[in-house]
Amino acid sequence: MNGNISYQKPEPINGFPRFADTITKDPDRTGTIYRRFDRLSSRNLLLMEAEIAELELLQDQYDEEDRAKHDYDIGESYSKWATFEKLAGEKDQNGDPLHSRVHQRMQLSLLIREKLEKYHEALARHQLLLNWAKPAPTTVRGMRSRFMGGQDSLGQMQLRPQLWGRSAQRFDDVDDLVALKVLAN
Repeated sequence: MNGNISYQKPEPINGFPRFADTITKDPDRTGTIYRRFDRLSSRNLLLMEAEIAELELLQDQYDEEDRAKHDYDIGESYSKWATFEKLAGEKDQNGDPLHSRVHQRMQLSLLIREKLEKYHEALARHQLLLNWAKPAPTTVRGMRSRFMGGQDSLGQMQLRPQLWGRSAQRFDDVDDLVALKVLAN
């Protein structure tokens, strides 16, 4: 092959390729504007919260039922991790839990741990997004103009939006947008 042949990148087709190209060609990267999906994030957090609240209720029910039994080992399993772990793991000759309630409590505890970890991660990510800067109004107007048509690299007007469907409304709610890079004042 001849080493002198130059490669000219073709003009991206309309849609995701052209719009991504527009974003990446922005030299100061202020056009890196994306939706936060605040409403969906809030709904997701509320659903996660409701799921954990139900697990909390189940754990409280287990506690009340176990309190009524007055069993020393079960009582100790509430105060000593080693006892809790031991009783939860003991099996009979068929491999079934020997202390089914303690086993259920252990499984519930592990499930709550997993759900809380995901919930707290989601809360932290949402808080981080809420604290990121909003894009400048002039940048949003410029990106909206490019998105809704604008000119291609040959100066020809594009008469249709780059994305269709629900994505065509990506700039409608400026309060739901986040700028990954903002020009310093």
